[in-house]
Amino acid sequence: MMTLRRLACLLAIAMLASVVGTSAAIVSGVGPAAASGPQLNSTGSSFAGVAITQWEGQFDEIDGGNINFTVSSSILGMNAFCQRTVDFGATDISYATQQSVCSTSQVPYPFQYMPDVAGGLAFEYNVQGTNGQRITNLVLNGPTLLGIFTGSIKNWDDPAIQALNPTVPLPKQAITAYFRADASGENYLLGDYFLHVDPGPLTAFQTEASVPTAPGTPSATWASFSNGVPNNLNTLVGETGADPESQEPLQNPGGISYVETAYAKNVGLPVASVINAAGIPVQPTSYNVAEALTAAILYSDLTQNLGGVYTNTNPNTYPLSAYSYFAAQCVPAQAATQNFQCDSSGNVTMGTAQGAELSQFIQFVACLGQDKMASLGYSPLPPNLVEDDFQAAGRLPGGTTPPAPTPQNCPNPYITGALAPVSGPTVVTSAPPGGPDTTGAAAALAAAGSAHAAAAAAASAAAGATTGTAAGGAGPTTPAAVAAAAAAAAKVKKAAADPLTNPLLTAPRQLALTNAANRALSGWSPAQIALWSTVFVVFIVGVPLGLWALQRRRRPGLPDPGNTGGGVP
Repeated sequence: MMTLRRLACLLAIAMLASVVGTSAAIVSGVGPAAASGPQLNSTGSSFAGVAITQWEGQFDEIDGGNINFTVSSSILGMNAFCQRTVDFGATDISYATQQSVCSTSQVPYPFQYMPDVAGGLAFEYNVQGTNGQRITNLVLNGPTLLGIFTGSIKNWDDPAIQALNPTVPLPKQAITAYFRADASGENYLLGDYFLHVDPGPLTAFQTEASVPTAPGTPSATWASFSNGVPNNLNTLVGETGADPESQEPLQNPGGISYVETAYAKNVGLPVASVINAAGIPVQPTSYNVAEALTAAILYSDLTQNLGGVYTNTNPNTYPLSAYSYFAAQCVPAQAATQNFQCDSSGNVTMGTAQGAELSQFIQFVACLGQDKMASLGYSPLPPNLVEDDFQAAGRLPGGTTPPAPTPQNCPNPYITGALAPVSGPTVVTSAPPGGPDTTGAAAALAAAGSAHAAAAAAASAAAGATTGTAAGGAGPTTPAAVAAAAAAAAKVKKAAADPLTNPLLTAPRQLALTNAANRALSGWSPAQIALWSTVFVVFIVGVPLGLWALQRRRRPGLPDPGNTGGGVP
């Protein structure tokens, strides 16, 4: 008993000393840092905005990151990046499109593009049929969409719309077409698509709408109406930002707008099926977007030529599909080891700590970040672009190139097998020529993209006869095979997301735990820490001593270790 009591006393003294030392260190300013690492600021793409906002929260929580992203537009993202007000930008179009205040060569440091997600530009609408029920099966094509958003088709029972929807009870109701009033990647994508469908009407509209770029070329500005909206275009209403544009049709019957599919899902409105180059009406599902983008051409800097996507004759193609990107700095020496050339020139200004965190974020986005994209309203990156992002991570200052993606280290649904494989876009060695992809070398490359997509579709159809096709097609045919495939995919996904089995997640998890502890203590004063530490010590030491005292009182014949006379007290 003497030994137990002495040990308890020594323990109490040691722990109290620790409390005093910790409190003194905190008071003197020495102790755990409250910050969780370098903050990375970004803005841009509303097209990918819903996805990036989700990644921001997940990465900060799971991997201990510190990303601060503001949804705006591709143009603002490019402008902010070239004006040095953010650490990286988010955009659906490149500087080569000449929509930013900077050209490619005017960006003040070497930089690169990194694909982050794919998506479809959807047409959400709010129309009630003559039977009193909301219409949910509307079909539109390129010419009718062009007429709606250039003001020449003004009513829902227009003959051109009725011809596509012979069994739909379309009302005699005015159309309100909501367009993006601010310069955006969505405007550029829509205009680029229309120029491949029928350039004449769009060119005339751009002239009347005071579009700042040359008529007949895609523009990030849909209409500026510097002298006010003319009466013949009074069905057009501008809204700034993707979220307000998605809300307007919800609140105003007869409305239609164009937004990335995730926004339409958020407000709960139906989206039109768009007739593709094969003559098939298709929805902007994850699979249909992926199929469409097999016809995309990516230039040597990974920026996209979508001419072949708009004209893709694969029956599963959703024609208004595109990739979105991050724009970030690039270290030329590190790029040279990969036989890659950064865009622009100048001095790299991003610190290695920031670059290392961004490198980690890119890995997260390309892998675990893609897991829920289909349900959110996007389409995950295919494996070849995941590999390109891994390489891009190694070109960042302080960045590292992770091992090749596998189901064990990259829970991207295509890589784990949760989604059946879809061919990715074709990456070529040519630099982007700049300007639209309707003429010259860009048009030739777009045609090559269409040919690639046709070959991929034929190969997919042949493979589907024996091994099953991608989502929406045939898969394993027996219940046992379906169950086994699902169980295997779930096991791989679980292992890839577990830091105990995936080495790529071990360091981020440790960092996350450290940062969580720092954040938990950051709001405490030194007096609070000392008080609670004392309470903790008293509890840890007092409970054993109390139990010892209670045991001693219940055994009166037990000698008192503190009674040197040996008598019973």
